[in-house]
Parts: sequence; C-alpha cells; structure tokens
Amino acid sequence: AELPEAAERELVGAVAAAADSLRAAETVGDYDRVFALLSALGPSIDEFFENVRVNVADDDLRALRHGFLREIHGVFVRYADFAEVALVE
Repeated sequence: AELPEAAERELVGAVAAAADSLRAAETVGDYDRVFALLSALGPSIDEFFENVRVNVADDDLRALRHGFLREIHGVFVRYADFAEVALVE
C-alpha cells in the first residue's frame, strides 16, 4: 500500500537505502559504521514524527503506519537496547 505523506515516503526510502550498508557493516563487525548509518536516519525520523499523524481515523492507514514503525524499530533494536536509554532530567 502507498504511504500518502512525503515524510513517510522519505523515511521508507532512507531506511531501504541504508539496509544493505547496515548488513554489510554488521557482517564485518564495523559497528561505528552501523551507528553512523542509523544516526543518518535521524533527520528523516524527525521529519516523520513532525509531519505525519500515525494514529489516524482510517484503520487501514493507521495499521500500515504502525507496521512501518514496527519495521523501523526492528532495525534499531538489532543494535541498541532501549531499556538502557535513560531520560535526561
């Protein structure tokens, strides 16, 4: 299904473009490169959350967006334990 917002299409593209490089860097144990690639997704992720309403009334679109966010979470959770991330007070 097509994601209607430019910010979400941009994020899909950015994640897809990084996927092969992430796998290659992980394969050789180059975690500095892995984290650089993940960090480079930051602006697209920020743009997504600034411009896309995830919990829309349309059930199909909401489910599509939730699924997409689960996929992105899956990419990040391979490399980071979010339980270890502390809130800045």
